[in-house]
Amino acid sequence: MNLLLKIAFFNLWRRKSRSVLVILMIAISITGLLLIQGVYVGMINQLVDNSLRSDSGHISIYHQNYRLSKSLSDQITAPQEVADFLQAQDAVKSLIMRTRHEGLIATAKHSQGALFIGTNLENENRHANLESYLIEGTYDFGDKNNGALIGAQLAKKLDVQVGKKIILTVQNTHREINSVTLRVSGIVRVNNIEMDKSAVLIDQARLQKLLGTQATQTQISLFVKERPMQEVLHARIDSYLQTNHPTLKAYLWKDLFPMFDMIEEMQLVFFLFSYGLIFVIATIGIFGVILVSVLERVREFGIMLAIGSTFGRVRWQIIAESFFLGLIGLGIGSILGGGLLYYFSTVGIDLRAYTEAVAQFGMDAIILAEFEWHYFVSSAIAVTLATFFAALWPIRVLKKLNPIEAVNQN
Repeated sequence: MNLLLKIAFFNLWRRKSRSVLVILMIAISITGLLLIQGVYVGMINQLVDNSLRSDSGHISIYHQNYRLSKSLSDQITAPQEVADFLQAQDAVKSLIMRTRHEGLIATAKHSQGALFIGTNLENENRHANLESYLIEGTYDFGDKNNGALIGAQLAKKLDVQVGKKIILTVQNTHREINSVTLRVSGIVRVNNIEMDKSAVLIDQARLQKLLGTQATQTQISLFVKERPMQEVLHARIDSYLQTNHPTLKAYLWKDLFPMFDMIEEMQLVFFLFSYGLIFVIATIGIFGVILVSVLERVREFGIMLAIGSTFGRVRWQIIAESFFLGLIGLGIGSILGGGLLYYFSTVGIDLRAYTEAVAQFGMDAIILAEFEWHYFVSSAIAVTLATFFAALWPIRVLKKLNPIEAVNQN
């Protein structure tokens, strides 16, 4: 077997240019595939994570009617009790309680609808790393909690800068119109399209007083330590709520953002298409080289059979030659692609010159690729299958040519 492999390996270099061309074709294809996959998955994950971080988390708890009614009467009436239960769960990484309500934001020149979010900035930063998305001003509500953080797109539309006054107007629980004047203490770009366009973050106690809902919350958002824990934790929370707080309901992020679930499913289709493309490219390239090589060496194979070699040995030699072509191309492609993928997964693709443009798609200005080992394993499987199938037809052609008769004719 060792001799057969040595012969197969050295036979590849009898026509060096032909073999090198196929190896380069496979290597470049693998390099491109690994890089495209890593960047594509990184973009999708960033899009999803930005929305989860600034909004729902992995699991969100609301009053069962709130998502449809948006009514102040549909609130979480015992939020601390629910939060205590959640914090006792080992799977919970962090959680935050928010008060949310829609209202009107106005400046001296402009006004429009907005989403007011009452929150604690310290908890928000611990839960969602919000401070890192501050682009102007300071990350606080001021000494007297008379400040607000607003989304970058909203600030642009209202033509408001840090330090300027804004007026928030809402209808409270008694259906009375209440207003409060605040100053913009900071502008954030969380790269969640809806939040950047409409969100105004203010002190939670101030918003609750404005709404007349001091003892309630609108949303409890939480992150799990590991994504596989989501389903189990969701079932446990759902069971607890049905028993103790039947008016509340827990939602997985997939339920709140079905589009993201569909996007993740599309990743599988993308991967299958990519690996299928690599399989076809490798199969065609290797098939051409092996077929020409076999046709050139019919007499050589005839001599091998005439002196006692079995056709099975000849068959395995051809398969080995095909395997070496694929393996060398795969190795070079994996090294180049892996190196580029590691670089872009640590340094990232810098699009800061187009910050506002990429923010429109819910992505950060620096896109980090995802480095996953299963990319390499899947590529190796695709190329291995290609090397095997590429050798089958040349072997069949050789058998039909009857190489022993070819020797006799010569």
